[in-house]
Amino acid sequence: MKLKMIPLLFFLLSFNLFATSIDTLYKKGIKEINGKNYAKAIEIFKNIAKENESPGVYYNLALAYWNKGEKGYSVYYLKKSLKLFPLYRRSIKALKTINEKTEENERLFYLYLISLLLSLLFLVYIHYILIKKIVLKKGKSLFILYLLLFFFIISAGGFYTTGYELFQKEKGIVIKKGEAKLYAEPDLSSVPLSKIEEGEEVEIISDYGGWYKIKKDKILLGWIKGENIKLL
Repeated sequence: MKLKMIPLLFFLLSFNLFATSIDTLYKKGIKEINGKNYAKAIEIFKNIAKENESPGVYYNLALAYWNKGEKGYSVYYLKKSLKLFPLYRRSIKALKTINEKTEENERLFYLYLISLLLSLLFLVYIHYILIKKIVLKKGKSLFILYLLLFFFIISAGGFYTTGYELFQKEKGIVIKKGEAKLYAEPDLSSVPLSKIEEGEEVEIISDYGGWYKIKKDKILLGWIKGENIKLL
């Protein structure tokens, strides 16, 4: 019996040492940021992220990049932190400071949650009334009950699918310093259309040979070199 406990004890000890190591690195990374050694802080937090992704790790990466003057990477890691935890307040606040347009993303997220909650509460209430007054009191067939439960499951699944599709579209952040050029075709010799600023979030439509076809706010912008954008 005692021999069977050895693997468990070994696992618990290893996990504790791993957590201690991560915590030590995290504190070291914060110290480097406070000491304005941003390149070192970035190295530390990237190493942590390889083993343990978290909103806090990505937030500190964003903070280090921002202080280095690299807005694109800063926005990228703030978005990464919100992808892990959409209500991470420090990242939301930082994005508001960088660009007020990001409030639209927060409003959209809250609107979805509120709509989902109200719809589910409404469905539960309607089902309760129908089951209590029609099925139970009047002795109706269990078929009605099963039909209501089926409708409830389908409704909840529909809301979940809608929300998943809304927040899981492939997106990217422009990381090119200053601004990046957009082209009509995935070719540097094609017609330049316009430019897009560093730190802008865009939706990825397709990719071809190291290029991405992008759009923003439902407007097709054109093609951008892959090296100028980082996918979320």
